[in-house]
Amino acid sequence: MTIRSAEGSTLHTGDGAAMSGETLFLATGKHDLRGAMRDAPVGDDPAMGVRVRLAPHPALTRLVGDAIELHAFAGGYGGLVLQEDGSADLCMALRRSRLRAAGDLPGLLRVLADELPALGERLAHLHGPPAIDAIANVPYGWRARDTVPGVYRLGDQAGVIPSLAGEGMGIAIASAIRAVRHWQGHGPDGAPDFQLTLRRHLHRPIALAGVLRTLAEHPAAHPLLLAGGRVAPLVNAMARWTRITSVSRRSANPA
Repeated sequence: MTIRSAEGSTLHTGDGAAMSGETLFLATGKHDLRGAMRDAPVGDDPAMGVRVRLAPHPALTRLVGDAIELHAFAGGYGGLVLQEDGSADLCMALRRSRLRAAGDLPGLLRVLADELPALGERLAHLHGPPAIDAIANVPYGWRARDTVPGVYRLGDQAGVIPSLAGEGMGIAIASAIRAVRHWQGHGPDGAPDFQLTLRRHLHRPIALAGVLRTLAEHPAAHPLLLAGGRVAPLVNAMARWTRITSVSRRSANPA
């Protein structure tokens, strides 16, 4: 069923009906819902999220293995990781200006393959038109300042982290667990306090991921990024610091 808009904890569907409840757990990902839009500025050169799916291929397994690859380029970066079935996801955060210059998404992939030989070697195993998902105007770095009673904002509707290896999914899962525990103890009226607490907990991981994104976007900083990536303890620390846990003392059920 298609949800067209929200008004508090009331949802309006595509066929004109309305559904109401005491609490709405808003988890629409990077897509905004009319009536519950994020108050995030777009800017002159907004960010885009692009995901390219690569079909399973023995060469991909050989090239990538169990690594999480970072391919940095002017105006953005891409994270590449193999899935359980041998396919690969290339998730990119990039400036819209890169897409405008290339003309379209397949054209952008060709440009990036020429710029980055290692990435081009991996993209060479695309067969037919690439499976591409794109989301425009992604407000990386945004965190929800507040909410209304009865509306718990989760995942990207609570904070948008520049993701590489599942940080966004981690926030989605952790915020959902926190929200349910807080709701059990405080009900619909606890949403504003939950949102404020979650905003504070998201500050460090989103800020740190923003620094890494800035380094990746600027070629002059790539040697520094590469040097840091060779220090295993630093990589492990970055991974920990860009995640939040599902446990919040303030939001735990007092019972």
